[in-house]
Amino acid sequence: MAKQWSPTLLLKYYFMQPQSKIRPYVGIGVTRVWFTDAKNSAFETNVLHSLTDVSTDSSWAPVFNAGLLTYAFNDQWFAGFSISPSCPSTPRPS
Repeated sequence: MAKQWSPTLLLKYYFMQPQSKIRPYVGIGVTRVWFTDAKNSAFETNVLHSLTDVSTDSSWAPVFNAGLLTYAFNDQWFAGFSISPSCPSTPRPS
């Protein structure tokens, strides 16, 4: 088990006029993925009696973003729904 950290930098392009109540958007960016507090799970330790080592690595990954709905309540407040898949690389077992 480990804690995952993945801060993301996005550039977004909004469609429609800035005064529109609903504005979809698309975006592209990059994320840095890393892990902290890596350790064996209770299942591995208690059931499998695993003596394995846990190690993690960090990586950069592209992020693609599609804002399906951004709703403006007023000039300062809005709510949105988006999908942001990222493609972090994972090491292959040797």
